[in-house]
Amino acid sequence: MKTLYSSLFILLIAIQVSAQDSDKLILLQAKADNYYNQGNYSNAIIVFEDLLAEQETAYGKDDIRVGETLNRLGEMYSIMGMPDIADYYFQQAILIFKNSFQSEKNALEIPLLNLLKIYSYQNDSLGMQIVEKQLHSISTIFQSPNNIYPEFPLEENTLFSPEEDMAFDKMNLGLSYMEHGLYSEAAIQFNEALDNRTDNLDLQFLMDFFPDDSTLAQNMTDAFSFQIDYDTTGASYFYLALFNSSKNEAYGFIQSYIYNQPSDLRGLLLYSNLLFENGEHFDALFQYQKVLWLNPQNLDAQIGVGLCLYHLGEFRDAASALRRSLKIDPYNHISYYYLGLSLMADENFREAIPNLTQSLLLDPENSDTYYNLGKSYFESGKIIQAREAFNRTININPQYGPAFYYLGLINENIMEIEKAVNAYSQAWEYSPEIEDVHYRLGMLLYRTGQLKQAMEPLRQFIITQPDSIHVLKAMGEIFISENRFPEAIDTYNRIREIFPEELDINIALAESYYQLKYFENAINVYRDILLFDDENYEVMIRMGSIFNELGEFNEAEIIFNEAINCTIPTMQMYYQLALTYGIQGKFMSAILAFQEALLLKPDDVQIKYQLGVAYMEVGDCNIAAQYFEEYIAQNSNDEIAFFLLGKCYFETSDYPAALLALQRANGLSQNDHRILYFIGKSLSGLDEELDAARTFREALKIDPEDPEIYFALGKSYYKLNKNKKVKETLDILNMLDRTMYNQLRSEISGR
Repeated sequence: MKTLYSSLFILLIAIQVSAQDSDKLILLQAKADNYYNQGNYSNAIIVFEDLLAEQETAYGKDDIRVGETLNRLGEMYSIMGMPDIADYYFQQAILIFKNSFQSEKNALEIPLLNLLKIYSYQNDSLGMQIVEKQLHSISTIFQSPNNIYPEFPLEENTLFSPEEDMAFDKMNLGLSYMEHGLYSEAAIQFNEALDNRTDNLDLQFLMDFFPDDSTLAQNMTDAFSFQIDYDTTGASYFYLALFNSSKNEAYGFIQSYIYNQPSDLRGLLLYSNLLFENGEHFDALFQYQKVLWLNPQNLDAQIGVGLCLYHLGEFRDAASALRRSLKIDPYNHISYYYLGLSLMADENFREAIPNLTQSLLLDPENSDTYYNLGKSYFESGKIIQAREAFNRTININPQYGPAFYYLGLINENIMEIEKAVNAYSQAWEYSPEIEDVHYRLGMLLYRTGQLKQAMEPLRQFIITQPDSIHVLKAMGEIFISENRFPEAIDTYNRIREIFPEELDINIALAESYYQLKYFENAINVYRDILLFDDENYEVMIRMGSIFNELGEFNEAEIIFNEAINCTIPTMQMYYQLALTYGIQGKFMSAILAFQEALLLKPDDVQIKYQLGVAYMEVGDCNIAAQYFEEYIAQNSNDEIAFFLLGKCYFETSDYPAALLALQRANGLSQNDHRILYFIGKSLSGLDEELDAARTFREALKIDPEDPEIYFALGKSYYKLNKNKKVKETLDILNMLDRTMYNQLRSEISGR
């Protein structure tokens, strides 16, 4: 019951809404008619436009009432001196009226056609003749303007000739046969209609007349093939060419038709169109010209000549031919469009603009026309208009890649980088065949630091342009930034084949080898650099560093000295050379090199640290301690530096200073047994043997197998007269290091 009430409630609402809509339409109609009757056409047009929108919503776009409103709008636009707009509304009205008449005609014909099929199966020729006459009468009624509109009587033979009526009737009768499976009967009617050679059955009419249905086409092909033996005019060949999907077979059929009917322009035009569609533009041009020799005012042939010349690259001749077609029909949007394209191809962009604009007035939803209009504006320097045209292109076709490409160019030129990237990205997605879009998107992303995103478009570009050095360099940099060193090596080697002596490329290649630990390859590249830039000390320093990593210290020493000799030495040169000397144990040479480095950069505490280490190695702990003190003054948390300073003071017997430095090191790193060992030795040097022994034991907790600590602990126990502990320590030392065991026994025995 609840559902029933809900349904009734919804029904009542629907009735109320429908009534409201009906009232609104009546009011609009009355208001529009009032303006019209007063001669106030401007306001009448506005109200009729509103009425049209409401009628299309209420009744649908194909309703006869919509057609009547369209017709009234056409009348008023014609009165207001706007024939192009009037023509549009009249054409829309005609389509609706035509569909309405066709529906009524079909309703009358269907039972007669079914009856005809029965008589055909029964071979009842008399019955068939009666039905055919009735069908012909129906066609005559619906094709005669006097019958449709008796209030507008037309003089005979003014707009409609009996021959045209008869031909049209035969086409409609044939269509009815065809739709009911009577293909042979349909073929006879179509052939007879074609043989009449009336103007209303032109090629365009015949091409648009038949439904696009492959099964139907095959059935009609079979029917026309059967009719060839009985057809003396060759009409069947025409239809076989029209229906055939094989170009070569279609050529043969239409040539046979032309042989039988050499003056029928429809055959020549169909042959021309087939050639044109197959890309045989020169042959098509000749056939179109043959039509013009027979009829200079034939619009299709004149346009065909223009299109053939356009595709043959004869743009000026194409423009002339298309202008002639506009003299025949000044409202043909195809002529305006290709005239615009021809002028664009001839780089006459300013003249192309009005022709493309005119094409859009006649065909306003054509994305190709808007796109080419945008290109013409762009090439003419009218960037604002170009952007509007390209945006309109995309509104009509959201996947129109070339329009996005040009929007990218415009946005990039006016520095709207984010918009440019978005536009190029869309163009890259929808039109990857545009080679330049890969380049522009990739390079724009590269220049804005979006290296990872730039990689794929640039990779696509380099596939088609493998020798583009500019792009290869960018890709090499991107590969390095992304740590893709194998690809970087491949890229830089490709560039190096073309420019073997370009410094930046060789350095980047060597660095890529280095990152992959291909040290020998890196060295070889650096050696090649020195062949054409033999005083490049930065390369020499890099080579020296790699030689050090390879353990080839002598080579490193040689190359560092070469670097110093070929230019004004830098601190870094001396520093690297000193490290190389130090690695080889050439500490005096290292000290000299570090001092040279320190002269060039006196405040560099790292050099002072290294000098401290070098002086320790040569046994001059006093000077070493000075350098360590200077270092820790600026690096107070370096436990290693404090440890080395403590060792230096210990070696110079300055035990209090050693103890301070070592305790500071231990505070920074409390688990280092070596620090505790030297703290213990420093305490022992101050005769604080009890504290020394305790410290040695702490060190042994960290490393219980260090023989040096046991040796020092044994001496402290001896000084403390702890003979039992001395014996225990000797026993452990005997197991760890026999030499140190004997040395400790010797020292104890000697005392």
